[in-house]
Formats: sequence, C-alpha cells, structure tokens
Amino acid sequence: MKTIGERNPMKTKRCTLTALLLLLASGAVAAEDVAATKALDAKDWTVPSVGMEMKRIPAGVLTMGSPEGEICRRDDEVQHKVTISKPFYMAAYECRQREFYKLMMPPDYKFERWTAFRGPLHEGTAFTYRFPSVKGGPASPLNLSYPMDTLSWHRAAEFCKKLTEVEKEAGRLPEGYVYRLPTEAEWEYACRAGSQGAYSFDGDYRDPAVIKRHTYAGHGGNYTFGVGDTVSGRKPNAWGLHDMHGNVWEWCLDWYAPYEKGDQVDPAGPATGEKKVARGGSCAPFFDDNEEFLDQAVHPYLRSAARACYEPDMNYLITMGFRVVLAPEVSAFVGTHHPPAMQTVDHAGTTARPVRPTGPRQGAKAGSTSCTKAASACLLLKRECVAERRATAEAREATTRTVLGEPMLWGPL
Repeated sequence: MKTIGERNPMKTKRCTLTALLLLLASGAVAAEDVAATKALDAKDWTVPSVGMEMKRIPAGVLTMGSPEGEICRRDDEVQHKVTISKPFYMAAYECRQREFYKLMMPPDYKFERWTAFRGPLHEGTAFTYRFPSVKGGPASPLNLSYPMDTLSWHRAAEFCKKLTEVEKEAGRLPEGYVYRLPTEAEWEYACRAGSQGAYSFDGDYRDPAVIKRHTYAGHGGNYTFGVGDTVSGRKPNAWGLHDMHGNVWEWCLDWYAPYEKGDQVDPAGPATGEKKVARGGSCAPFFDDNEEFLDQAVHPYLRSAARACYEPDMNYLITMGFRVVLAPEVSAFVGTHHPPAMQTVDHAGTTARPVRPTGPRQGAKAGSTSCTKAASACLLLKRECVAERRATAEAREATTRTVLGEPMLWGPL
C-alpha cells in the first residue's frame, strides 16, 4: 500500500483539476443577484458558468490620452473628452486559466501530458503552464489562478462569444448587453477609475519602489505572471480592478488608429484596420531598481494612456492576455469573432514587438537612454531569454522521447 507521500502526483493533479472545474460548474446563483445584474444595479457580479468575478463600472466622462510632458508620452495619446454613456461590468482580473479552460477546452483534456512546448501555442494551454520554471527542470505546475496567455485576438473574442451564448441561454444577460472585449475607451476609463495621472495610483513615478508596489512589471525570469494581490501584495485600483498596469497585455475591441478629433460618446474605433489595440503593458523577465529600467520597460507601456497594437491573428506572444466586459453590444463588430484558418507557427516563444507610432515620446528624464532605443533593447533581451528557455525545453523533449520511446505530441490530446 502506498503512503500519502508515495501517491502519484499526476493523478493528484488530475483529481485537483477535476474537482475545481466541477466546483465552478455547480455554483448556484441567487435569483436576486441575477435580477440586480440584469438591471445594472449590482455592484459585483460573478458569472455563474465560469466563476469570473466582475465589478460594476459607472457611466461617466474621462479625458482620454495624456497631457504633453507626461513621462514617456507618445504623440498618439492626444487628449480628448470621452463620454461612457452606460454602466458596464468589467472582470476584476485578467481572464484566468480556470475560466478559459472551463469554456474552451474539452472536458477530458489531458492537461498533465501537455507540457514543455508539446503542441502549437495557439491550440493548447497557457505558456506559463507548459514552460519549465527552472532551467533543465520539468514544466511549471498547472496554476488555474494565472491569467490565460499566448492567444490571438480572435481566440479571446471567441471566448467572449461563447460566454455570451451560455449566459444568454441561461437568461442572465441585461437587455442589449453581451460579453466582449472592452473598447479602448472603456479600458482606459476603467483603468483610470477617476484618476488623472500617468497611473491610477499616486506616488513618485520615478521611484522604482512605488512602481514595483503597484504594478507587475517584472517576473524574475520564471514566467509566472500571477494574478492581483496573490503576488507581492498588489492591490486593485479604486474600482476594484487588478493588474491594469503590467502582468499580461490585454486585447481591446478596437482597430488601432489615431484618435478622432473632438468630443466623443462611446467610441469603438474605426470599422476596419490592420492591427488591434492592446493595453496595460506586460512584464519584463527582470526588474531593475533604477530609473533607466523604468524608462526602458515600464513607462512606455504600463501608463494608463499608453497604446500598443498587434495583428489580430498573432498567437505566439507569451505575454498577451485579455480582460472581459459585460457591456452594450457594439454593432460594428457583430460577426467578427470568428478567426481565420489557424496556422502552425514557430512556437519558440519569441516575443513579438508591439507596433507603435514612430513619433518621439515626451517627458523622458534628461541624460537617460531614450525610451525608444531602450525599449527595443529590453525587448531584444526578452527574446534572448526566451530563446535560451526554448533550447532547454527542446533538450528536455528529446530526452523524454528517448526514454519513453514514443512520438512527440504536437496537438490536443
């Protein structure tokens, strides 16, 4: 008879995962909570089908963009008045793996066998699960509280579409509302939560300790992105939203374009385009306690007004995630959720460079490395780090094949 210490860890992991998913599926929801949410009166809402926690965001007005002179400001951040005419709900956290897998993976999916780059990134589980956390070691353990990563805009939008279908069938949607990606205006409005500075929190933005306390700008090289105050005690913004600055990028609904001139009401960007907006920034494979690092890897990307854009079918950026809103349906985007035919890509984990306007950033401290050149150097370092880890993973896979004498697994099991 095996003792507790001798139990099969794979079986234990499988049982734990099954128990968690069954718990999510069986969660009951009070009728009064559903009624309050459908009336847009509930302060908090937990989506019953996936257990996603959401916060009510009130209607209101914001000055979108950044003032001249803001640290590492870009020319595409022209300030303008935006009105958000209706309240909506936004996920308190970036979409977590437990929520994504619950809706998007088959019930009998064998998570335990999908490790160390086994399978195309765009088809499988999160990069943070399949990647070795220690050089030469096994893949990281499955952590359902981590945000979902390494997915295209289309894949994120498909999740929202499926969630809408499930909740609509259950009769839990407010009239005219759907689950979708936030518009860029909704995202910045919710991120600011009434604040007017470069970030949603107060403090000296030139002080690395302040940035480190309020954002997730560096993960120490282990690619564990974490969620909210489960890592380093990070707290939410004034409206209860975690990790609006850093951790993983968050897809937005809009096609990227210069802001339209004049005041706007519920803008959703142009009807067509080449690249989708991403907000919030991500994290570097380290965190240096100096101002130069802040100018290189933090301020250009993590500020409330900072913008980036990527091609919507990009499915290999390991620091790309998303956040869900329950908000009025945007008619211009109806029917755009379905992705084009998937392609098998080089799953080296190579970090894609965010496509940004070429205009100069403003407000960089005199004497420091320019934000543009320094940011490029930081991204190059991230790619080198990932390339090294890929080599480790490939070596481990080759060893596994030799020992087990079985073919590698390059698709969902």
